[in-house]
Amino acid sequence: MPDARGSPLNVSAIVTFSVDKPVEALYHVSDLNHFVMNQGLDVLRRVCTKFPYRSNDPSEASLQDDGTIISKYLREMLDNRCTVAGVSIQRMDLTEIAYHPEVA
Repeated sequence: MPDARGSPLNVSAIVTFSVDKPVEALYHVSDLNHFVMNQGLDVLRRVCTKFPYRSNDPSEASLQDDGTIISKYLREMLDNRCTVAGVSIQRMDLTEIAYHPEVA
């Protein structure tokens, strides 16, 4: 997926969640883990395109240097999407981020 400047990246993240409302989880989605994974992939894609991989401007957040800010965006966006399934997102953190092999 590309960063804010269009550079292709390999990115992965880990999500920690809990099911707060099991009835909603049962009736609103057929496969809870698959639902959270798909929503997480879309959130990851959207957040990564908002930030550059690396920035020379200290006032601009970057994927490489500002993990706390990025994780906050990831968690909030995913939590908003998963409330319909009775799921609460505790954390979503980047585990790997690197330029795509053809760029590196």
